Amino acid sequence: MYIRKTQIQKKKSGGHYYTYRIVESQRIGKKVTQHTLLNLGAEFSFSEEQWPILIKRIQEILHGQKSLSQIYCEIETWACNYAARIIAKQ
Repeated sequence: MYIRKTQIQKKKSGGHYYTYRIVESQRIGKKVTQHTLLNLGAEFSFSEEQWPILIKRIQEILHGQKSLSQIYCEIETWACNYAARIIAKQ
């Protein structure tokens, strides 16, 4: 599981913007496919240095594990929110 930054082209103005997605890789036979679990939108505000911490915590929540490390309160709040949205979507 990881966060992907995707560039989107604006049709009318010709510019572009970025959206962020939580993506999971799956191996099916000899092929590896990526599946979008959750679209985080263009307003995603975490720095790239915090992405691995956030993803690790989301995975822990999805697997029912408690965090062994101290996590910033903001990351914990968003990780719980994103995990709940992933569970609701499934």
